[in-house]
Amino acid sequence: MLQLLSALGLLGTMLFVLACFRVRQASRAWAGSGPAATGRFPRCEQLLLWCASASFTALALSGFTVRLRDEALTGYLLLLHVCCGAVLAATFTLALLVMAARFGFEAEAKTRTAYSWLHRLGFWWFAAILIGVIATPLVAMLPLAGTHDQELLVALHRLLALAAVVLAMLLTRAEARVRASLRG
Repeated sequence: MLQLLSALGLLGTMLFVLACFRVRQASRAWAGSGPAATGRFPRCEQLLLWCASASFTALALSGFTVRLRDEALTGYLLLLHVCCGAVLAATFTLALLVMAARFGFEAEAKTRTAYSWLHRLGFWWFAAILIGVIATPLVAMLPLAGTHDQELLVALHRLLALAAVVLAMLLTRAEARVRASLRG
């Protein structure tokens, strides 16, 4: 039963990715060429970012509050943590696909928002750290690592998660500054 649900979840994620690409291609064909053709999808991006932010927040709260109380992550809280981790992995991957061009270092002339090179670098550092946060528990579940290595992977997962939270706060503040400068 679990394998069937996992397969359906993977198929649903792949269909959503294909649907996002179809919508993007249709939008480019409809808009023609010029600045409108390189426009983004604010509603799609906002939905992805809200889902990613909500799951990221739930993961941080469930993971760090347990560590602060020096308890183990078990029971329903563990199920919530794992489910939110899957949601974060899917939404982060889709958001990365949608937003990567805007945060490329050669994209300064193409976008109307002038992100600084530090903001762009922070975005890519956040992406790399979040990939590490997602990959460490997955590698720990494989039969490749012994008990000691699994404990090291869990510790690395916690450190990368802490770095991701700090970097997310810094990037959120930088994004607010960019939006404020565009308004004023």
